[in-house]
Amino acid sequence: MKRVLAILTLLFVAFAANAQSENLIIIDQNSFRPVQTDALTGANIDPISVDSSRRPCARIKVKINRMTPEDINKIDVKIITNNQLTKCKTADYENGLILEMTAKPATRFYFNHPEFGQSNEVTLNLDQSKEYYMEASLNQLYSIVVNSNVEGAEVYLDNIYKGVTNHNYNLTVKEVLPGEHTLKVVYGGAAPEQKIFVSSSAISFKQHINITAAVPQHVVFKLTPMDAVVEIDGSTLYGTIEGEGYVDKLLRSGSYDYMVSAPNYHTYKGSIVVRDQKITETVTLKPAVGYLHIAGSNLDDAVVYIDGKNIGKMPISPQMLPSGEHTVRVLMARYKPYEVKVVVVDEQTTTVTPELEPNFAKVTLQASDSETEIWLNDNFVANGTYTAELEFGSYAVEGRKVGHHSMPKVFDIRTSEPTTITLSAPTPIYGAIDISSTPMAAKILIDGKDCGKQTPDTISNVLVGVHTITIIKQGYKTNNQKVVVSENQVSEVKVQLVSDDSIPKPTTAPEVKPPKAPKPQKTPKQHPQTAPQPKNRFENSVDLGYSMHAEPGRMINHIGLNYIGGLRANRIFVGLGLGAEFNFDGIDNSYAVDNAWQNFSNHSSGGTMMSSGAISVPLYLHFRAYMGSRSRTFVAVSAGGKLFGSDSFTYYNQTFKYNTNGVFADLGFGLQLGKFYLSAAATTQTIPCAEFASEKQIDLKSKLGYGAKLSLGFTF
Repeated sequence: MKRVLAILTLLFVAFAANAQSENLIIIDQNSFRPVQTDALTGANIDPISVDSSRRPCARIKVKINRMTPEDINKIDVKIITNNQLTKCKTADYENGLILEMTAKPATRFYFNHPEFGQSNEVTLNLDQSKEYYMEASLNQLYSIVVNSNVEGAEVYLDNIYKGVTNHNYNLTVKEVLPGEHTLKVVYGGAAPEQKIFVSSSAISFKQHINITAAVPQHVVFKLTPMDAVVEIDGSTLYGTIEGEGYVDKLLRSGSYDYMVSAPNYHTYKGSIVVRDQKITETVTLKPAVGYLHIAGSNLDDAVVYIDGKNIGKMPISPQMLPSGEHTVRVLMARYKPYEVKVVVVDEQTTTVTPELEPNFAKVTLQASDSETEIWLNDNFVANGTYTAELEFGSYAVEGRKVGHHSMPKVFDIRTSEPTTITLSAPTPIYGAIDISSTPMAAKILIDGKDCGKQTPDTISNVLVGVHTITIIKQGYKTNNQKVVVSENQVSEVKVQLVSDDSIPKPTTAPEVKPPKAPKPQKTPKQHPQTAPQPKNRFENSVDLGYSMHAEPGRMINHIGLNYIGGLRANRIFVGLGLGAEFNFDGIDNSYAVDNAWQNFSNHSSGGTMMSSGAISVPLYLHFRAYMGSRSRTFVAVSAGGKLFGSDSFTYYNQTFKYNTNGVFADLGFGLQLGKFYLSAAATTQTIPCAEFASEKQIDLKSKLGYGAKLSLGFTF
């Protein structure tokens, strides 16, 4: 009885709403358009009749939405203008009316319905014997009643949730437009659906629930690969190897979309319908990977990058990659970078054969003679001729020769064609030596070669540098002297010859007469006078030194063994030094460069001092000035360069080598005790420094480091 009263109440409300509303039927004038029925003539194939006055008519097909054919039959068409309505019938192919009326411009009409009232008025321009189309709709809202056989069932209208059934197993849904709708009632695993048509005569609908079908059912997925992931009904199910790829989910009856995915596989999307029994779904994903093989000859040690990642050095085994486009970059010393984009296809091997373009040329450096030293970028490389493969760039080369001026030459390498560079010949640097002896008329030899002159004489055009002067006279001991020749300067050599009893004297009468000349001979006494003389003698020394240089963040220690040879003139000593120096510190270059990059990326300095190399060869000029009456204390100055040093660091899995050549200078004092001496000095030298210009560019510079040096040596 309650259900009957509820239905009657809803019907009364619906009819009352119809009576109070205006224009529930809306004619859409914007939808009015002509229908082209004959593309050749433009005329209607189905002839349109004429009105009673034989005037041509037009046809209008009006589609009326949300209204039943029974309600459409009740529509009365009211024409306001002077037109005749010759035909008005319900269409048999869809809900609507077919109207034929006198074809006139500004034709005005409206619809009238006994239940829904009058429609809006429209004005149309009608051409003779033409067919038109337009639409209308019923905008009446209804309250419908949904009946079920259970309490608490969810009601959805056109997939929109409307509520749940009450203890009387029904639910009232308000404000429903007339026309066709989809009604779904969900209870447990059951979710039956049906199409309903709402109208003034159809506002109550029943939907029976199958209680057995409402029980959730097992949905089992068998996955390949076994660790794939299933997404269904808002849940994520993870397959495992231990579970052999099986996953399970309890689902109520209904339709479900699911997606299965796994790394390096194509994602699969599917759907299932759950009814009243278990479902097993087998999903095998298609691999989304292929293989990239990099082949080619003469690529040993070439570094390979794939999508910016360092894969290693050639040769490299085929790489498994996700299908799609990838970037391959190959870097090799002395070759231009190679880069190509490749597409990897599912389960196929794509082969790339890089062809690297040379970034170097074979260059021959030719000096003027075989004794000329060839220096390339301030590094000694060979005597006479040097051939090497040089990378593209700019180079400085010069031929050096002792006692000669050299002319540096700059050349560029821009192509891989072999080329020969001829060096300018070094020009000699001359000085002069004024040589005298007691007694005179002694033969003069320079560096063991007879110059054809006798003392006293001045020898011109002597190359600058250290030379050995030999004075020979019969009856006297041969005398050797070291002399330093300077540019455009005259160096003096004065020699006191010493008699040699083993050599017969000249037989001239005046000199032989005194037979007892040996008695008063003072040659032995003269010998002590010449031997200890400190001036104009060649002196050697060997020292063992320890030094340390401070720089930000570290202390570099050096141990060196040096030989110094030069000329001692009274209290002044000038010489050349050569040695071997061992450097050691506690900082790893690669670690320091990584820290510098972190500083650079944090907008700090981005610079770090580098190691000066494990070993280097110092070559320098040494000056000593002795003081005091006994010449025991002295002041010493050294300046020169450190050669043949090198070191390396690793950045981005690449090893970079650099040379540690540089200059240094020492200033100190010392104490000479017999043959031995001890000295202490303040010292400075250039130390390599790495500075970041960008993430991939590192500039190597030189900076000064300061320290102290302690040396122990002896002279001979």
